Amino acid sequence: MKYLIKNINDYDDSLIFSFYNSIYKKKKKKLDKLLNTSDKKKSIISEIMLKELLQEYNIEYEKCKFSISDNGKPYIKNQDIYFSISHSKRFIAVAVSRNNIGIDIEEIKDISDNTLDYISTSIEKEYINASNNKNITFLKLFTLKESYIKLNDLNLTDLKNINVIKDNQLYIENCNIKSEINDIYCITICEKK
Repeated sequence: MKYLIKNINDYDDSLIFSFYNSIYKKKKKKLDKLLNTSDKKKSIISEIMLKELLQEYNIEYEKCKFSISDNGKPYIKNQDIYFSISHSKRFIAVAVSRNNIGIDIEEIKDISDNTLDYISTSIEKEYINASNNKNITFLKLFTLKESYIKLNDLNLTDLKNINVIKDNQLYIENCNIKSEINDIYCITICEKK
């Protein structure tokens, strides 16, 4: 597994928009529908990052046949490789692996009880409320659920149906989990074993 985390401000606009022509047709159609310039930039940067990671596996981005699942998960049809992309305000995270993978990044923020109720099971709420730092614990749990959803090509409506606590620890069966937290963001990668 390889992954990158980048700040959108690390990329020059001329590089971003010159890469647009390299992007596959379905992604271009999706980009063309975006009205927000920042969202377009993030999407293009994520493709630049994906290209960089694919090169580490000796795979040429331009030779990949990309497609999109019914739930909107992008995938490569003609390569034995998986990828996942996540955006959060000014940050982008991209992961690539020979195993199915999901990634999520969220900027550190305070959470509301409504948000907690919306995505958490009762066991997860107990786990979060018992922690020393409710916001960080929630973000670890939330990014794990989001990365699991991406891994399995599920919908956001499935968030509350996924329990990620076992023996009072974050856990998902048959998956490797990698989390990273700093003062700015929390990222979690969920990769099939």
